Amino acid sequence: MKVRLWRAENECQLTAERLTATPRLVVLSVCGQYADRGALVLVRVFSEAWLSRPSVHVAGSAESRPRSQHKRAVSRQ
Repeated sequence: MKVRLWRAENECQLTAERLTATPRLVVLSVCGQYADRGALVLVRVFSEAWLSRPSVHVAGSAESRPRSQHKRAVSRQ
């Protein structure tokens, strides 16, 4: 996803740092601060990020083989 931060320079910097520290959010890039069109106080910072998948622990099941193999075995009968 692409994220545009649009605020005062110090607010954009703080928010970019917080985005980088957010669990499960992988920040790929943060582009420099660009002066906002017509405004003297505000800046724009562009960032690119993606959500990582949560690590899931799967407990053992009662089946002795994976479900996909089980389906194939049933369809051959």
